[in-house]
Amino acid sequence: MSSIYKLSISGIRSFDPGEVETIQFNKPLTLIVGANGSGKTTIIECLKYAATGDLPPNSKGGAFIHDPNIAGERDVRAQIKLAFKNVNNKTMVLTRTLQLISKGKSQSTFKTLENQLYVLNHGERTTISSKAAEVDSLIPQNLGVSKAILNYVIFCHQEDSSWPISEPSILKKRFDEIFDSVKFIKVLDNFKDIRKQFDIDIKLLHNNVKHLKEDRKRANAKKFEMEQLIKTVDEYKLEIGKISLELKDITQQMDKLFKSNQDYEKVINRIDFLKNQQITLNSQIQRIKQSLIPLPNTIEDLQNKLINFNEILNEKKTAIENKRAIIKLKTDELNVVRASYSTNIRIEGQLRALFENYKLNIEKRFQIIKENYENLDLSIHNIEDDKVILEFKDKIMKKLITNEKKLKEIIDDNNFQIQEYESNLTMIRDSKMKEEQHLQYYETDLKNYHKENDSLNFKIRMIQSDETKITSEIHLKNEEIICLEKELEEITNQISVSSRQSETLAKSSIIKQNIHQNENIIKSIIDANGKAFKEKVGIDLNIETCEKDCSNRLLSLKEVYKKEQNIYEQYNLKTYQLDRDRESLKDQISILGNELKLKKQKVEEMMQEDFEISDYEDTIDDLEKNYKIALENLNFNDTTIRFNMNALAIAEKEKHCVLCRRTFKNGELSTFLDLLRESISPRSQQNAKEEFDRIKEDLEYARALGPDILRIRSLENVEINEANLKLNVLNADYDSAKKRADEQLKSLENLESEIYAVESFFKIVADLTRLNKELESYKGQLSAIQNELTEFGASNHSINELQILQNKSSSAMKVKRQELSHLTQTKEIITRELTKLETTIKDKRLRIGELEKNLSEKVNLKKSIQENEAKLKSLENNISKTRSMTEDLAQKYNIMVEKFKELKKRNEEKELEQKAKVDYLSNISTRFNELNDIINNYLGNDSPKLEKCEQDLKSIESKIKELESQIETLSSEIIDIDKSVNVADQELRNIRDNIDFRNLQVDLESVKQETAELTLQNTESERNKYTQEASRLQKLYSDLQAQHSGKNGEITQLTIQIENLRNELKRDYNKVDEKYEKEYIKLQTKFFLSNDLSVYSKALDNAVMKYHSVKMQEINRIIDELWKTTYSGTDVDNILIKSESNSSNVKSGNRSYNYRVVMVKQGVELDMRGRCSAGQKVLASIIIRLALAECFGINCGMIALDEPTTNLDEDNIESLARALNNIIELRKKQKNFQLIVITHDEKFLSNMNAAQFTDQYYRVKRNASQKSQIEAVPIAVINA
Repeated sequence: MSSIYKLSISGIRSFDPGEVETIQFNKPLTLIVGANGSGKTTIIECLKYAATGDLPPNSKGGAFIHDPNIAGERDVRAQIKLAFKNVNNKTMVLTRTLQLISKGKSQSTFKTLENQLYVLNHGERTTISSKAAEVDSLIPQNLGVSKAILNYVIFCHQEDSSWPISEPSILKKRFDEIFDSVKFIKVLDNFKDIRKQFDIDIKLLHNNVKHLKEDRKRANAKKFEMEQLIKTVDEYKLEIGKISLELKDITQQMDKLFKSNQDYEKVINRIDFLKNQQITLNSQIQRIKQSLIPLPNTIEDLQNKLINFNEILNEKKTAIENKRAIIKLKTDELNVVRASYSTNIRIEGQLRALFENYKLNIEKRFQIIKENYENLDLSIHNIEDDKVILEFKDKIMKKLITNEKKLKEIIDDNNFQIQEYESNLTMIRDSKMKEEQHLQYYETDLKNYHKENDSLNFKIRMIQSDETKITSEIHLKNEEIICLEKELEEITNQISVSSRQSETLAKSSIIKQNIHQNENIIKSIIDANGKAFKEKVGIDLNIETCEKDCSNRLLSLKEVYKKEQNIYEQYNLKTYQLDRDRESLKDQISILGNELKLKKQKVEEMMQEDFEISDYEDTIDDLEKNYKIALENLNFNDTTIRFNMNALAIAEKEKHCVLCRRTFKNGELSTFLDLLRESISPRSQQNAKEEFDRIKEDLEYARALGPDILRIRSLENVEINEANLKLNVLNADYDSAKKRADEQLKSLENLESEIYAVESFFKIVADLTRLNKELESYKGQLSAIQNELTEFGASNHSINELQILQNKSSSAMKVKRQELSHLTQTKEIITRELTKLETTIKDKRLRIGELEKNLSEKVNLKKSIQENEAKLKSLENNISKTRSMTEDLAQKYNIMVEKFKELKKRNEEKELEQKAKVDYLSNISTRFNELNDIINNYLGNDSPKLEKCEQDLKSIESKIKELESQIETLSSEIIDIDKSVNVADQELRNIRDNIDFRNLQVDLESVKQETAELTLQNTESERNKYTQEASRLQKLYSDLQAQHSGKNGEITQLTIQIENLRNELKRDYNKVDEKYEKEYIKLQTKFFLSNDLSVYSKALDNAVMKYHSVKMQEINRIIDELWKTTYSGTDVDNILIKSESNSSNVKSGNRSYNYRVVMVKQGVELDMRGRCSAGQKVLASIIIRLALAECFGINCGMIALDEPTTNLDEDNIESLARALNNIIELRKKQKNFQLIVITHDEKFLSNMNAAQFTDQYYRVKRNASQKSQIEAVPIAVINA
């Protein structure tokens, strides 16, 4: 608990710089009395400056220090020393030393020489700080209150004492500083900025997580696809194993069948062979006969001739085959090169489009430069010149910056001019208003002076007429007063001789009446509040224990409130968490829905319009069947093409069919050749290949959609449904938790109302305790009186009680009762006569004083008439001057307003013009930079690609031409060799035909003979069985072999796909799960941090709101008590401070309040500002300061009141004095309570009953050299 106990002043204002004046502050009351201008307020100023470092109002430039010119010195040093106890009860001393140096008639220099704060601990002095800024911040900390409380409440300057009734902006500023709202608003703003940054980070992380999640899904889809392919490969391998076993089994069966039927097979085969050979031989003989030219040579000669001929022919055929193989290799190479050529043509087309766009951007950039080169002093001979472009870019940026600076200068200059004009207008308007006010005052004074003159003249006439009467009356009244004083002295002597028993019994009667009155008040309070007290506290209202009962009930309610509040916060937190989970799940459902939509769009784009997801497997089966058919067709087409090429070559060379060797008739050969050429043309090959590629591509697309189809089904059937179910559960939980939180909140509100109701009993309890103490005191006094009466042998009863007792007593007491009654009546008669005489004396003295005053006023009235006449003339002159000045100011004000409007219009036009230039240049700069970036990007990336592509195309074209030339050369060589082979072939064929014909005849005879021999054996039946079984096994073996080959081919394709997927995962989705988890953890961390920060921000905001509302309730409660006990009028029931939330700041997220002081009249709230009198304004300001000190000065219980009776009437002065007396009485037990009252009104101190709390007061006065001095005076002097 902090308190101040000593202040030393020297060289401040009227205090002598050579002397140190000291004042010691007492507890609970320090009184400072002095005439106006003696230096009382300087003490408050010194306290305020010492505590806050702020100079008093209108004291900058050295006005706070004693003037050197008055002191007759060049410089004056001033010092303020304040000794105080800090909140830790340590003694601290603050010294502030100032200097004012005079430099001429009106120039001076103000300096702060020293600021020192030190601690005294058992005589040891420890310096805390000597820096002004640190000292200014340390003093409020050590006093335990804020700087605002010190400035506006505790040490409030007299000029600022009515700030609570000032204009709203000042009131808001003061209360914001008192409540320290700015600090919390800054904290909340910082929280808001941090949350904004968190939101940006969360958005970025959310995008990263979203992309990584998509990548992870794609990677999982790829992995799933790869696993499915591996699974399929494993299944195919198992099937191949099974097929291999089946093939092995069939082979064993065929071997067994072959072994069991070997003999029959040999015979059957031989017979079949011989029959076939016989047929063949017959057909060959017939064929040879048709084209045979018989030769006479023997068979040996023909064979020798054939052997040599065959060697040459074989060499030529070998050469043909070699060249055909080379042509095939060259053709394959040509196809590869052509495919590369097509790819490069496509890439070149894309790059050409970029090149066209590049040229268009160059043209646009040139157009921008062309449009603006004159303004920038550029030459546009070569738009590709980098120097021109850089120069343009540099100049446009410089011009933009220059124009922006110019725009800022124009705006600043315009604002300065507008402010200057506005200040001039305000000055003129204020001057005009002042002159008009002066004029109004002068006219009012003129009327008043006329009335006053008339009144004074009338009074002079009345005084002159009554002067003689008054003189005679004065003599008579003086004689009467002398007589009355004699009578009064005699009556006083008679009263002093009166019986002590009568006085004691009267005092006893009064005390009994007080006891009875207190008992009735206590009973009425208990009757009025007992039921409510028992209802709220739970115990009967007992005057002895009510205070303790209230405290216990309040403590128990607060404990319950705290527990209920914790439960509410838990429910509220749970509601918040459920709401957050619900929103997160909604976002997840939205993401899943978007993913489902995207997957369906992808499937719809890649498949046919009438495709249904449920038909995916059937579609795959159809496409696989089509793929097998197309593959078989492609293989068959290759075989057909090779056969047709062979047939074409034979038809061209030998002019007959390759199958039947039949020669063609007229026209048939050309038709046949055309058909063969068409069948082996590249176009037919390309059509078959394209058809196969199209079906293969459709199959691959359809297979690639497998993971998407699975994902769509999973989303539609599982994930979205599960998420919706979870959302329904969360919604139900949220509603339940919200309902519980609302119920708990209602419970808290009920507890708050109970706590408030119990707190409201404390005033009643305090009144009961006070009344009970007074009752005990009265009973003690009554007991003492009764003991005193007992000592004197008198009765303990009053006069009325004695009369009642005397009626019941015996006749022996009758004489005593008559004597007592006589004494009592005599006392009452004497007392009434004494009171009447005193009243008469007072009236006579007042009348004498009035008569003497009227006599002395005669001269004064004549002087006043003369002075008023002079003032009338002066006022008439002032009125004429003021009217002319007002007219001039009005005319000048109108001219200034017109000039201000014109200036504002010109400035706005300048700003708009310059802003248009800046916007134009900014637009040009942005467009130019964008085009420049696009062009540079093309030159850096796409242009080299285009050049490389063109070079590749040229090399590929030359390669194609070279390969086509080589193929053509080889084809012509084959034709030439083939022709020589065909010519030789005819001769060879004839030789061979003669040899064959002779050999065939021999072979035919041999075959016929062997067939006849074998036919005789019985093997036909066994042959048929063996044939059937062999055919079955052979067919089964062929089917299984085909399946085996197909599976192996598919495994090869699937292995390639698996390897591609593995490479894609390694290349595009490396460590995607780890990256996703890392980013997701970051996102969740940021998200929870943001939510926690939001919760803390709301909690802080609510805490500030709660603190504000509680403090305002407490302040208004104290104001209500003080006003009702202080204000003696009936026109204002109460005053209070209204704080209203500022709606404009609430929208932006900041808490702010507007304040106003209102007075309550018959239940209606009215703004006090502008509607209250000067006295009401002063009283309201004092009461508000007292309430603020009570609320915010817990650690610092001091308050200084400077001239509190200003503008107050006598009733309100007495009420304020009583209120201060009650405050001191209630808080004097508080160790650090100090009330400092500065006044010129000594009667106010008497009304306060100041002698009850202090033995002395300080009188401030001026000495002979007009320097202020402080002296301690006993308080008894005021009472005397």
